[in-house]
Order: sequence, then C-alpha cells, then structure tokens
Amino acid sequence: MAEYTSEQLSPGAGPLDHETRIAVLEGTVPAEDHSTAAADHVLAASDHVTAAADHTTAGTDHTTAGTDSGTAAQDHETAAADHAAIASQDICFAFVGKPGDGAVMDLFVATRALAVDVALAGGQAKVATNPTASTVLTLKKGASAVGTITFATNGTPTLASAAGFALAAGDVLTLNNQATADASAATFAITLKALRS
Repeated sequence: MAEYTSEQLSPGAGPLDHETRIAVLEGTVPAEDHSTAAADHVLAASDHVTAAADHTTAGTDHTTAGTDSGTAAQDHETAAADHAAIASQDICFAFVGKPGDGAVMDLFVATRALAVDVALAGGQAKVATNPTASTVLTLKKGASAVGTITFATNGTPTLASAAGFALAAGDVLTLNNQATADASAATFAITLKALRS
C-alpha cells in the first residue's frame, strides 16, 4: 500500500484528489497499488523461472563437458591401441606333413627392421600330429641359431630365445627341423611377434 504524509491527506493538499484521500483514510488500497503489486509478483515469478532454466542449462553443460572428457579419453586409448598394432608385425611359418632330417621347413624375408623379444615373447606354435619324443625346431638368422621351438609329446610348445634378435630389411629367418626327424611329428604352424624398429 502507498504511504502518504498527514500534509498530503489534509483537505488543502494538492497531490491527492478527494477520492484517493477517502480511500486511504478508510484503509482501502487503491486499484493501481493492487495492479503494481501483481505485476511485481509476476516479474518475481518470471525471474524464478529464468533462474531455474539457467540452472538446468548449467547442468546440461556440465554433463556435456563430462561426456566430452570421457570421449577424449576413449579416443586416446583407441589411438594408443592403433599405434601398438601398427608398431607390431607377425612372422609366420608353416609346414604341412612330416619334415625330413635337418630340413629347412620354411623361411621369412624381412622387408623392414624388426626386433623379436627375449623368449620369443608373444609367439604361438602348434603341431597337428604330436611327436613320439620331444622335438626341437631351430630358428636361424642366416647360419646363426637365434631361437628354438620345442614340442613335448603332448604337443605343448616351449618357445625360447636367450637374448631375442633383430632383423634388417633383406635378412632371412629360417625354421629348421632337428638333425634326426621325429617318427610322427607332422604339420606345424608358428607365428612370432616382432616389433618394427
């Protein structure tokens, strides 16, 4: 409600007309004061809605930022995995049937610099027909032995290389049977994991 001084409410006062003085003296709030109060209430409600909308937007922005951060981390992991895959290369050997005494069973020619880790780490080997006795296949770089693959009578392989080895472009790696071939061991598949260097 509007407040008026006693001078404004006196009969001779100019700013208020007779009806306004009577309304104030009787305690009746003028209609325009009601309208102003209602308008102020609407503005306050509008401000509240705007504040709530701003809060929701801020929450959405925070969620989006979190999602972007998670996506960036996933992209980084994917890039690291892709880099590791590109940096490695398989060296594959295969021989079908029973190899002869001291036979060269397969060979690989390097097209780039490669390095194979100690113990032929990451390599795999299989034999289709298990040997009668433990059978040793030898990996040779040129004329030098650089690793072995030994198959037990149950077919379990053991891959070994004392210090690992490196290949340059053009180097030849061969898979060689033992001097006296096993009576039954047959059909071999061997894959070595090499790193490009």
